[in-house]
Amino acid sequence: MLLEREADSARKALSEKESALRALQEQAAEAGLNLEFSATGLDDLRANATRTMQQLASITKDAQTVEYEAMASLMSLRKRAETLDEQIRSYQRRGTNIDDRSVAARRAIASACSLSEEQLPFAGELMDVAADSTIWRLAAEKALQSLARTILVPGEFLNQVTHAIDELDGLGRVRWADISVKPRQTEAGPADLVAKLDFASGEAGRWLRAKITADYPLVCVKNDAAMHVHPKAITPAGTIKTGTGSFERDTRNLPASDYLLGFTNESKISELQNKAVLLQEKIQKAHQSADERTAAKNKVLAKSQSLAAIVADERNFAQLDASPALETLRRSEQKLGDALVLSGDSSKIRQQIDSAKATSDQLVGELALVRSRVGDLELQIDRAKQLLASIDVAEATSDWVQSVPSHLREHAILGPVLHQVAAGECPPADAIAEAFAEVKIQLGGQLNDLSSQRHEVGGVLSETFKRFAREFGTSHAQTHGTSPEAAEHYATLHGQIIADGLPHHEAQFREYFANRSYERFSDLLQLLDEERRMISERIKPLNQILADVTFEHGSILRLEVENSIPVEAGTFRKELKAALYDAYTTKEESTLAKSYQALESLVSALSDPGLNAWRSTVLDVRQHVVISCNEHKPNGEIETGLEPGTLSGGEGQRFTSFIMGAALAYQLGFASAGFTSYGTVMIDEAFIQANSEYAAAGIRALQEFGFHLVLAAPEDKIDLSRHLGSITDIIKHPGSNISGFVTTGRSPAMATSITLRN
Repeated sequence: MLLEREADSARKALSEKESALRALQEQAAEAGLNLEFSATGLDDLRANATRTMQQLASITKDAQTVEYEAMASLMSLRKRAETLDEQIRSYQRRGTNIDDRSVAARRAIASACSLSEEQLPFAGELMDVAADSTIWRLAAEKALQSLARTILVPGEFLNQVTHAIDELDGLGRVRWADISVKPRQTEAGPADLVAKLDFASGEAGRWLRAKITADYPLVCVKNDAAMHVHPKAITPAGTIKTGTGSFERDTRNLPASDYLLGFTNESKISELQNKAVLLQEKIQKAHQSADERTAAKNKVLAKSQSLAAIVADERNFAQLDASPALETLRRSEQKLGDALVLSGDSSKIRQQIDSAKATSDQLVGELALVRSRVGDLELQIDRAKQLLASIDVAEATSDWVQSVPSHLREHAILGPVLHQVAAGECPPADAIAEAFAEVKIQLGGQLNDLSSQRHEVGGVLSETFKRFAREFGTSHAQTHGTSPEAAEHYATLHGQIIADGLPHHEAQFREYFANRSYERFSDLLQLLDEERRMISERIKPLNQILADVTFEHGSILRLEVENSIPVEAGTFRKELKAALYDAYTTKEESTLAKSYQALESLVSALSDPGLNAWRSTVLDVRQHVVISCNEHKPNGEIETGLEPGTLSGGEGQRFTSFIMGAALAYQLGFASAGFTSYGTVMIDEAFIQANSEYAAAGIRALQEFGFHLVLAAPEDKIDLSRHLGSITDIIKHPGSNISGFVTTGRSPAMATSITLRN
């Protein structure tokens, strides 16, 4: 055994040496270096690894830079693709070729004028290149680009639109034209640009045709040489002769995605979709290029890591050389072989010893079985002796047959045997065996029936005891259990319960509990309805204040409250009412139990932290109403559902000030109390998008709600001094980053008196 352990140890040492050498060879191969396994070769390998690692340092950095550039290019292409997809969706939504900025400007103008966007069309929406003149598409787009973005305004809306544009800021360059002013009358030639266009029907389309005929009398010529024949001309490339000796051309590329003319934008959407397909192809190529560069970088990094591992390995040649370990293993195996040869003669003796040991173990087991059987026989003999000694001779000679049950004495097989024994005769052994076998079978059947009945009764009792534990507590179950053996204890307990009159008290308690449950939960339902009605009551004083403040041109705002009970809250009320009705109107135990379980489940849900959202929905009556704001105009017209998003910047700030004042007064209870305890409101950048009229209305609304205002706004945006009691100028020193304030005194505005309402 010692020699075998020595050989195993030598094999393990050799395996470790070979594994270390194999790992070093793999690292050298990954690094692209040759390994000559010798002391000199190992030193040369590490020297080469050091030099190569220094050379790879810059290559690794370049590989990372190239990878970063590829990833940046890929991300840029993906960003362009997202922008392009957004443009496509935008054009699909609005159905026009006009750019987003111009469409947004028209939307703001139309909102400020209370007009629809269809009443303020762009010129580009009312004309398109004729189907047989598509060659002139580029020329028309370049020549009419400025006119295409012009808003055509009917004469009756001109003053209103001009005023709105003059008040609005941040819309970019806006051009509009009064189509009630007729262009000068001219006749268009058959080759003029206007002849290559189709126009929409209606007054605006006819005005636009006359406008282009008069202001763009460009003859369409095939090439630049033909331009010199006409006073004004245009080529398919977009070169324009604007007059005698004057020419111009926009040489920038104009893709179809930038076209402005057209009754629809289907061609523009198609062009953008084609660009999106090409861009996806570029993205795929960029993704492939990025993957290749990442793989190249990873390869360089892996090589650098292998070189670093080789350089960091400080083991010398002797520590890696497996020759000594191999020689040690050979010597150990030689010793083990010699020992086996010497011990070859004793192998038969060892086999005999092993066989003898196995036989001995078998005999020991058999002996133990014999001893156990002998002990059983001795025990049976002792019992038989005791039984014989206890039998009384007189009793043995008495008429014992009469003590045997009649059905056994009359049994067809056992009866004759009993009579023979009573007569002093000895029945045959076969008859005795047959009789006792038959009796054993019958008794076994009866025993099985009794056992089955016992299990059924035990199961019923156990289930009864378990139900008692579930309904009345587990104290008795923990002490005595719920098995059939505890039946005596539960029978005693039942008798005690009857003696104490608990069933009568239980009926009284159920009636009391039903009455209290109905009262409490009915109070909850009544409280929810009352709180919802209180919201409407608290809104009424706010509407009284709003009725005294003009919103715009004599109109006033009014807050409307409508019930909007969520489905969850409605279901909660129905379930609660159903449970209360059953608990209060019935006396049946099963119905009461179901009612109590329903109430318990509702209460558990209300107290469950995981159902806080549901609890808030069913109990927070603020979620059971919808508050909207309507504008009541002097002519009786009502504009419903006002929101800041549907109004212009100034109107939005004015509307926000009205609603903010109402909301603060509602939350703080100013309107219902009739006075203010602390009502300072500070607003930065106040009313900077509103004109003086809108700002005055907003300030007056906040003051009517009982608030003391502290407003801050730059003077170049809006002058609030006419509407406030005092002003303070904040100035910044031009030579340093220090600000200070100078009190200039009272403003020219009159002090505002606040009327307290009872």
